[in-house]
Amino acid sequence: MGDIYFSKDKNNKNFNIDPDSVTMELPDIDEFLEAQKEELGKNKMPSTKRRENVPNFFRNASSKGKNKNTRASLALKIVAAFLALLAVAGGGASIYLYKSILGEIQYEQNEKHENEFVKNSELMSSRHVKNILLIGIDSDSTEDVARSDSMILVSIDSKNKAIKLTSFLRDMWVEIPGKKTAKLNAAASSGGPTLVMDTIEYNFKIDIDNYVMIGFEAFEKIIDSVGGIEVDVSQSEAKEMAKFGCVVTAGKNVHLNGEQALWFSRVRKMDSDFHRTSRQRLIFEKAFAKAKKMGIPKLLEIANNVAPLISTDLDKNELLKLGANGIVKYLSYDIMQGSVPVQGSWSNARISGQAVLKVDLKKNIEYLKEFIFESKPEDNKK
Repeated sequence: MGDIYFSKDKNNKNFNIDPDSVTMELPDIDEFLEAQKEELGKNKMPSTKRRENVPNFFRNASSKGKNKNTRASLALKIVAAFLALLAVAGGGASIYLYKSILGEIQYEQNEKHENEFVKNSELMSSRHVKNILLIGIDSDSTEDVARSDSMILVSIDSKNKAIKLTSFLRDMWVEIPGKKTAKLNAAASSGGPTLVMDTIEYNFKIDIDNYVMIGFEAFEKIIDSVGGIEVDVSQSEAKEMAKFGCVVTAGKNVHLNGEQALWFSRVRKMDSDFHRTSRQRLIFEKAFAKAKKMGIPKLLEIANNVAPLISTDLDKNELLKLGANGIVKYLSYDIMQGSVPVQGSWSNARISGQAVLKVDLKKNIEYLKEFIFESKPEDNKK
């Protein structure tokens, strides 16, 4: 399956996974699963053709005699089950997960995202940072053409061990390449998630690796699956939510279910889009904190429920690698939050009868460079 390195705790003599020393080079998932199904179906030891991929204790097993052969077969099943559990813990390279979860996600079978409107050399990137754009659309289904209700760039910074959330406010007046000048959120309805990535890259010069798109239903299911979240709800927020038939009691650590969290994240008219995106990032952080405390079976259950409601251009092997690192590394990372436009770089304007934000692109590009590629978790504590 690849190289997984373990560290030994000399105090209790148990082997524990060391998050900082885990590396995985995963094989093609379809080939791997077909090979495992074939071997397990034969109820015998793996053939010599794939012997180089088999642990040493398989190679030394004897096949002489009925009892030994039965024991070897049983050992194979036990170890195969153990490896499958490890694979599930590391992102899900198991037949069950492949069919039930990865197979349910809506994949965009495109070539690797290349922005035809800006040169790669003009985009900021780092081998230590993976940028995935989380797009929440104004619809229940990712199949509907809709405006993007929220755009959060999830930057996984392995160097500084942080997950950085950057909201891009939807009312920013920007150039949608190849189309027109409009609000940022119009890019989704004009050209789908690819154009949303192109637009952010074109205007803010930040390289985006992939996208994950979800609708309202997926958002609610995720929150419900982690058991809801607890947030502070002000009187004004509760009053605004009530206008949409969502009644909650204002106070500290108020429990919100999926539907309530959705309306909490969409409150806007009482303050501004800056506050709205701040609430969205807060919900993300709270849900992430709850997921950290959950066992693998529960996380699999959540993934299985939400998978059909997600659309992405990540392929199955990329999702496996993200999942592998997620379990053993990313869950221990700190969450950092930011938003664009940054303070002091924007002004209110009215264009074509629309209330918009005019932004200083240069200032925001400088902010993104510093926040995503240079900032550290301890910077938030200063």
